[in-house]
Amino acid sequence: MLNLFGPGLQTGVDRREMLQIGGLAMGGVSLPGLMSQSASAAPTKGHGPGFGRAKNCIILYLSGANPQHDMYDPKPDTPPEIRGEFNTIATSTPTIRFGEHCQGAAKLMNRTALVRSMHHDHNDHARGSYQMFTGTRYAGSVPDANNMSRQDMPHLGACVAKLAPGNGPMFPFVIVPHRMDVAGGRRVGQFAGMLGGKYDPMLTAGNPNDDNFRLDHLPLRPLEKPEAIRRRLGLID
Repeated sequence: MLNLFGPGLQTGVDRREMLQIGGLAMGGVSLPGLMSQSASAAPTKGHGPGFGRAKNCIILYLSGANPQHDMYDPKPDTPPEIRGEFNTIATSTPTIRFGEHCQGAAKLMNRTALVRSMHHDHNDHARGSYQMFTGTRYAGSVPDANNMSRQDMPHLGACVAKLAPGNGPMFPFVIVPHRMDVAGGRRVGQFAGMLGGKYDPMLTAGNPNDDNFRLDHLPLRPLEKPEAIRRRLGLID
């Protein structure tokens, strides 16, 4: 058992769990205000005109995932070589159908805004990802798209970190489990770019669900103040 608060006061969790808490509460599970705040957290103040009631933003970017006609944009009336091998299923919104393997998403369609027209016209992952992350076409060459720089446009998460960072201890912009890299390069569009390093993401460099997960950026120091540990435990709760 790890004694963190002084003589006679124990945490009730073992050392490995506490190391995970030290990392998870400050980065891994927080997803920058991207995950729901705990019930005990202080109310978030408004961000001013334009932000509405939204407090969280989670981007699930599936690099190399299923084609859209197998998921949210099936083509049942097209030839087999186009529509693919899977059937479609009804969703909770009449007239909208999904691929048969999207059963969970189909149940939530009545609470979803579905945009099927979003696309880019690049034929390579790096430039296409840049446009999806930043909303801007990449003006450089294909090789340059694998070498990020401070001249790049900022990722959406970096814009949120600058305009609406929140009031709590959470990192405003976190990438889980890792950034998309290629041999010898870091793909453009994943960082703050021209906004500067202050708005770059916290990199977890792993899956927070793994038993051996830890954030090397945020180790638990031997003489960590009790208030800091309690704050992290509060975030986990």
